[in-house]
Amino acid sequence: MRAAVVASLALTAAPAALADYSKGNLGFALGTKKAAGSCKYQADYEADFDAISTQSGSKLVRGYAASDCNNAQYILPAAKSKGFQVILGVWPGMWETQRKGVRTRR
Repeated sequence: MRAAVVASLALTAAPAALADYSKGNLGFALGTKKAAGSCKYQADYEADFDAISTQSGSKLVRGYAASDCNNAQYILPAAKSKGFQVILGVWPGMWETQRKGVRTRR
């Protein structure tokens, strides 16, 4: 009986909780490449930021790897110019370690 009450309350409160995140509190993951497969540059990220901000109000994005397509070089100036925060993934030495046959700790 308790589980049913808790579930009912959770389902009732969910729309209200999601409403708080509907404008500006969600982050988005951005890829480093355009649809055709070429790398994005600063102007491309600025266009992404304009679309994200206009549609959601959000000012937070995440990139998967700072080095992929020189992501950090292009996304960080774009973020600064558009007032965004960026979280970048960093994979130190992973590629070089795998190529040399050295195993990494997990």
